[in-house]
Amino acid sequence: MSGKQRHPARISQLSQREQTAMPNNSGLADLCEQRAKEVMLARWSSELTVAQMAEECSMSPAEFERAFCEKAGMLPRKYLAQIRVTEAKKLLLEPHLSLTDVRVVCGFRSQRDFTQNFTRLTGESPAAWRRRRSAALRPMASVYLRELATTRVPLAATDGNATSAEHKGLVSASRANWP
Repeated sequence: MSGKQRHPARISQLSQREQTAMPNNSGLADLCEQRAKEVMLARWSSELTVAQMAEECSMSPAEFERAFCEKAGMLPRKYLAQIRVTEAKKLLLEPHLSLTDVRVVCGFRSQRDFTQNFTRLTGESPAAWRRRRSAALRPMASVYLRELATTRVPLAATDGNATSAEHKGLVSASRANWP
């Protein structure tokens, strides 16, 4: 009995794997690269391993890593780190979140891992990036608040019959300043 007759399911599985993952045994298929990137985008905050990504493409981890690097120009873990740092930047703009909260939400295993990846990709530590961004946003926020305080907005759905003293004061003050 030949090998093809003994293991027909294995042979069909291999040929299916070759068709979806490795066209002509050279590089990562566009569909598989797209699938790997979709998985990374969907699961960037979890502990996603190269083995899990490789499994999505029916490849061994080494084969997947080599093919992904050839096709995308970087290792899959570096691509995932870019996604995580991009998301971390968004979260760092939230002043109520600590650096540890951001690290955990973004799926970095340690503060050291978070800081190294963030610094490698942005040129500054997460804390320095946050300080610089918040300092840049402060003047804009104060300008916005000043504009908001001086903007005359007509009172919604009022017929001129205010029911409380405060409301009457607001209505009369706004009517006095209205052009």
